[in-house]
Amino acid sequence: MPKRSAYFNQVRLQHPHVLAVDAGDMMGWQPDAHRHRVLFDLIRHIGYNAVGIGDNEFVDGLRFLREMIRQYDVPVVSAGVLEAADRLPFGPAYRIVRVGTVRVGIIGIGDPAAFALMKPDQRDNITIDLPGKSLSLLLPEIRQEADLILVLSHGALSHNRSLARSFQDLDVIVGSYSGRPLFEPVIEGETLIVQSGNNGSHVGRLDLVVDDTNQITSHHGWLEPLLESSPDDPEVLSIIETYRETLRRNAEERRD
Repeated sequence: MPKRSAYFNQVRLQHPHVLAVDAGDMMGWQPDAHRHRVLFDLIRHIGYNAVGIGDNEFVDGLRFLREMIRQYDVPVVSAGVLEAADRLPFGPAYRIVRVGTVRVGIIGIGDPAAFALMKPDQRDNITIDLPGKSLSLLLPEIRQEADLILVLSHGALSHNRSLARSFQDLDVIVGSYSGRPLFEPVIEGETLIVQSGNNGSHVGRLDLVVDDTNQITSHHGWLEPLLESSPDDPEVLSIIETYRETLRRNAEERRD
């Protein structure tokens, strides 16, 4: 996170129109509410414009997830991942974000297959609509409000390619779930598909050029490696060091 945040800060200094998104699975596999609370604080610090929901986000339970989204004002988009009891969403289905003169409609969806490995007590508490159903309902509305349409998809690359074939007016799909990094965008029809892999080893970057009608005329996408030598954001380091100091103090108290 410190290196990711520093990279985002650098890009924002160099370019006036930046959109920062993540398609989900930002939490770890194992329950750890203390650690994940810190991660939500870091998500807020980085300043994402929109964040999708993956299966890992439920590792500490529904109540914890809802509280973190509320407390840290996480800009979640969740069109088809809902609480099973009352189909209550975890955030709006989409957000319209203005980047310069361009209105970007950002939708969050999840492939049910990507949630299949969740523990039964977690999976039984959520329902996941088929992404095709969610997009069919939402796209006519979003087309009226947005110049470009970006989908945050918690699903495999094959799933995202299928979505691009079925919904040919999607401009960009940002994928998560798959651990496979795409070092350049995959082009399916007119849709650009990007994903940065897992473990936070890279930041995905996609530069778009649009014309006077706010349509994409060219693009350049790549993965920026986050190396040991990459700079850190000192504010993020401070948040992490406070967390580590708390762990050390708690360990000492247990020994006493």
